[in-house]
Amino acid sequence: MSRLNFEQLCLEFPEKKQKNIQFADLWERLEIKLKQMLAQNKTRGSFLANFQQVIDDYNSGSLSIEEAYEALIRQAEALNEEQQRAAKNEMTEAEQELFDLLKKEKLTKEEEKSVKLAAQTLLEKLFDAKNKILIQEWHKEKTTQEKVRWEIQQILGQHLPEPGYNRLVFSQKVDVTFQHFYGLAQMGLGFVA
Repeated sequence: MSRLNFEQLCLEFPEKKQKNIQFADLWERLEIKLKQMLAQNKTRGSFLANFQQVIDDYNSGSLSIEEAYEALIRQAEALNEEQQRAAKNEMTEAEQELFDLLKKEKLTKEEEKSVKLAAQTLLEKLFDAKNKILIQEWHKEKTTQEKVRWEIQQILGQHLPEPGYNRLVFSQKVDVTFQHFYGLAQMGLGFVA
């Protein structure tokens, strides 16, 4: 997908005889790419919503095939940019996802650094086998759940910037983060072997 020349595709599309095939091919490629990217980072749901809106508008007849194709091309460009965001931010995909869950609107550069450090530190601490925090099946026991939640609170308490993260926001971020790791554990992921 990243190797496609989107400008060229847009220019050539009106001249194509089998527009429906070209459109369906791009649609399918984007759908596959979206599923992969959402599996890596669940905060990318807005991309899926935008994609679905284009498809719905096309199916309802409010967009011509040319307009829908151009909209999908713009979506593909945005996906390529999003896919490179973690690397640009010098983060892993897991760190980027956690950062996205922890961030709030309008962060200063210093706050952004603190939230980035919180995400990185949290992943390091929780996934360090020596700490025995995210053990297999941790999500099934109340005591291990409490241990994970406590570790999350401790690390976020050390790194999330004040006063931007007041008690309410802090509590919400702890809950969101706990639910993130809990969801991973339910899927058989997110524990140290």
